[in-house]
Amino acid sequence: MRGRYACHSYGGSWSSMAPMPPIAEDEVVGRPMVLPRGPLRIPQKTRRGPMNRPAPPPYVPAPHPSPPLYMEDKDTMSDSSSTSGIGSLKLENYQKWQGESGPGDGGDGRSLKGRQWFGSRLGRWLRFGFLALMAVGIVVGLAVGLTFGLRDKFSSDGSNGTDSSSLYPVGSYSFESTLQNISTACTSRSSTWRCYPYSQGSNATFFWSISRSGSSYNVSSSENPFAPSFTNKTATLLDEGRPTERLSFAFDTSRTIIPSEPITPTNRAAKCTYSSTLFQATIWTRRSGGRELSDVDDLLKTKAGKKFVAWPGDVQVLQMRPYKAGAPNCEDTDGNKITDIQGGYGDCSCEYSSF
Repeated sequence: MRGRYACHSYGGSWSSMAPMPPIAEDEVVGRPMVLPRGPLRIPQKTRRGPMNRPAPPPYVPAPHPSPPLYMEDKDTMSDSSSTSGIGSLKLENYQKWQGESGPGDGGDGRSLKGRQWFGSRLGRWLRFGFLALMAVGIVVGLAVGLTFGLRDKFSSDGSNGTDSSSLYPVGSYSFESTLQNISTACTSRSSTWRCYPYSQGSNATFFWSISRSGSSYNVSSSENPFAPSFTNKTATLLDEGRPTERLSFAFDTSRTIIPSEPITPTNRAAKCTYSSTLFQATIWTRRSGGRELSDVDDLLKTKAGKKFVAWPGDVQVLQMRPYKAGAPNCEDTDGNKITDIQGGYGDCSCEYSSF
């Protein structure tokens, strides 16, 4: 009974239910399901804000290109079971809108990557050109500055090679003089002391160069077989700015002389060396012939750039060997000492002067 009743009750419940609509598998959109009849429920009212809300601001379109048109694929439209009604975007249509080179292309067809590479390379070239231009400007500025600076310096401190008056007395000069006096008192044989050019009253020329180092002057000689050779002997400037202004220098040297006549019993050639011989020179810069020079600058301007120009002032040269130094050292060509040459009781000297 219980089972029968139960079955009857359960079957009665089926008969009371509304029939379900048929389902078609190939149907795109199904018909709405019919709900069982029943009392309608009235939704409860909820509190809401005031209806008079302010109107939204007007829409201003952004300055962007219009979006592409989306087109549904035909296969997607035909296959209703695999889509939900929205067509997919075709890749070729998207690429057609974006362009063959991808997004961000310019009107000339270059890709964004290419334009970025071109822009970075162009920027590097511009920076390189700017740095090169700055370097050239610096070099030109230094060249111009050094040129004008050195020219101003030369004109101010007397180092301009084109204006020899500002170099005075710096330069290379030939000092013309005359052999004024000869003394052979320091030796027992007068033929062992000789003075170039060997006869009194003859002209003798010395070739010297005067240089300046700071506030001091140096004098050097050229090669001369008839005069002592020396280099960078310090000269003292005396009476600067006065008519008696002069440079003076002196040093000790050894003087070797070939006797003018045979001094050996066998008449063999010989030579005599005089040690501790004083060489002294005085160069007047503002005096010539005992008178003041007023046109030194004009004289030197006409000889600018020439070597060993004639010295415009006076010069005096002295070579002296005092008797206290003893007898000369004489020997023949084999090195044999000649002992019969004795020292004298006076000084040997060669005096030169231009006045």
